[in-house]
Amino acid sequence: MNNPEQSQELVLVVDDDEVIRELALAVLEQAGFAVAEARNGLEALESFRRLQPDIVLLDVMMPEMDGFAACRAIRELPAGADTPVLMMTGLDDTAAIEEAYHAGATDFITKPIKWVILRHRVRYMLRSSRAVRDLRVSEARLSNAHRIARMGTWEWDVLQDKFYWSDEIYGIFEIDPVGFDSSYHAFLNSIHPLDKELFDSSLDKACRNQRTLSIDHLIVLPDGHERHCHTEGEVCVDEDGRTTRISGTIQDITDRKRIEEQVRSLAYFDNVTGLPNRVLFREILDRALTFARRYEKKVAILFLDLDRFKEINDTQGHSVGDDLLKEIAERLKRCVRGYDIVWHGLGVIDGSPVARLGGDEFTIILEKVQDTQGVIASTQRILKCVAEPFYLNDVEICITASIGISIFPDDGADAVTLVKNADAAMYYAKKEGRNNAQFFMQALNDAACERLCLERQLRKALANEEFVLYYQPQVNAATGEVVGLEALIRWQSPELGFVSPVSFIPFAEETGQIMLIDEWVVEAACRQIGAWLGCGLTPPRVAVNLSGYHFQKRS
Repeated sequence: MNNPEQSQELVLVVDDDEVIRELALAVLEQAGFAVAEARNGLEALESFRRLQPDIVLLDVMMPEMDGFAACRAIRELPAGADTPVLMMTGLDDTAAIEEAYHAGATDFITKPIKWVILRHRVRYMLRSSRAVRDLRVSEARLSNAHRIARMGTWEWDVLQDKFYWSDEIYGIFEIDPVGFDSSYHAFLNSIHPLDKELFDSSLDKACRNQRTLSIDHLIVLPDGHERHCHTEGEVCVDEDGRTTRISGTIQDITDRKRIEEQVRSLAYFDNVTGLPNRVLFREILDRALTFARRYEKKVAILFLDLDRFKEINDTQGHSVGDDLLKEIAERLKRCVRGYDIVWHGLGVIDGSPVARLGGDEFTIILEKVQDTQGVIASTQRILKCVAEPFYLNDVEICITASIGISIFPDDGADAVTLVKNADAAMYYAKKEGRNNAQFFMQALNDAACERLCLERQLRKALANEEFVLYYQPQVNAATGEVVGLEALIRWQSPELGFVSPVSFIPFAEETGQIMLIDEWVVEAACRQIGAWLGCGLTPPRVAVNLSGYHFQKRS
């Protein structure tokens, strides 16, 4: 088909009368059209295939192939379905006109032809043809966009209770249009039972308030599978304000919902155990505390840390460590299942109150706590549950846990304080021999503050040269001879005063700072021996004390 913006529009004139062809050629060329000629139907088909004109002026009575047959043949060509055909006939009767339309003619004109009018007739038919063609292209693009977006259009004639669906919607609902009862009741039956009441009330509200309907809902397919859909609708009313029609779109958003769920899972759930992570734990703990404040209830926060999990992870491998975390998560969920908790209805897997904060740390929320005895019973049950042997890859693995407990509102009024205090209680449980549970006490908080202060000052001690070595003689008891010296480290802190090695050495081992301290001790002892030798003194053997943790890290 010729593009009118790039070239003249082409008119194919088909008539066995040479005079008619010449007159048509003169009039149409003067009007700005390009013109091609054919003497009969067969020539017309050949010219049409070769030139693909924008419009055909076709005489009816011609030799070899008349206009009716030629029109039908043109309509069967790939490019001929939408090309306008204007039949020229001298047969001014109804039967000929009807036969022309049956043959596929767009319009007809009778002879003798009014040539002044013809060019306007052709121009009008071409403009209409372009409009129809553009509309079809637009519809095709819209249909393709709807297909890609999994979206269809619908309209409900409220007064007649009749739904009109596009093919896309029938595809989304997987319903055969043939035999489908297109009533509102039939449509509502496709909505998921859990969403029917919500959808019905939302549509009723949109009609009453003359507002846009916008709702996400589930539908049930004929085979029982479910799909997520988003429905939009606009309400049309008559002059009396009655709703007469609602039209809109339905989009299949199943894939989007699946992606949203995946994103939500990554954001709120631990990827190893499937338990709620730190973010979701904090949100739900805040909700639990809000509920407890409103109804003057107590909430227990259990902070659980696995004992010696790192040893298992290092010796058995990280894959076994991950499998162990999964098994522990399942045991914890089974152990606390049935407890009255705030997690139900909030989208948490299995309604579990158990969360994994990271590493080997878990938390458990117990709601509506009546007394400490109930909490003690729960923690003892959890400890026993964790202590039972695990069998992973035909290897028996035994592990225990230490649990710290804080109670709202006794041990804190907010989530941060409660978790911090439960964490402090857990460390106290480890100090008390592991595999036990301890309640938070204020003394633990004071001790934790002291630990933080000690850690902070210890980090500055090396840089500020606050350590000093004392050399204690080692004497042979039989002869009284000094046979050696033992280098003993002491810490004189400007802020804490004299700090006993009994206080800071174990803490340095726990925090890993003992590595730097050991190195300083060896270097300081060597410097002192060098100084003695420089003064002409020959010192005896000098012993230094190194942490076993130091050698373990070096191995």
